[in-house]
Amino acid sequence: MNQKKLVNLVILSLLVISCASTGESSLEKERKAKLAKLRAECDFVTTDYVQGQEIFICHKSSATRIKKKNDDLVVDEVQEKEIPEKPSNE
Repeated sequence: MNQKKLVNLVILSLLVISCASTGESSLEKERKAKLAKLRAECDFVTTDYVQGQEIFICHKSSATRIKKKNDDLVVDEVQEKEIPEKPSNE
């Protein structure tokens, strides 16, 4: 009786191991694509689960927004300096 249980256990475990999926599913690929897209747009991304759904939260720091604004101002200043004024004494 014990030998039958042992043989059944071995056969069942081999069946489960051989049927287990180890490849990436389409859901995993979609999740990685979403994360890659958000990482490009945000400073960092966190995930949260609400009612069984995964939610991605995009965090942007205010320091990066200020830098972008200052860069625009510097470009405007450079363009203003490049335009020479015409003398009015002609």
